[in-house]
Amino acid sequence: MPTTNEIKNTTVNIPDKIILENKYKNSGITKRLFTVEETAYILSISVKSVRRLLERKLLKSNPALRVKLITLESIEAFAQMTL
Repeated sequence: MPTTNEIKNTTVNIPDKIILENKYKNSGITKRLFTVEETAYILSISVKSVRRLLERKLLKSNPALRVKLITLESIEAFAQMTL
């Protein structure tokens, strides 16, 4: 996984939808649920691949909503599994 300095020094075209404004920056609250698009960006894979991983149950989404929101724990578990 790239370090913070590597990320800062990298120029990437990020779609406007994925650019996150952290309103809670100073409150210590961290984001724990991510959209399919955000998950694809985090894992450096396509949106279609994220949807396939959800279908194969290799990623878990929050079942409470119609919108697929993938948990941070699920993303981290998948990343560890694929190392």
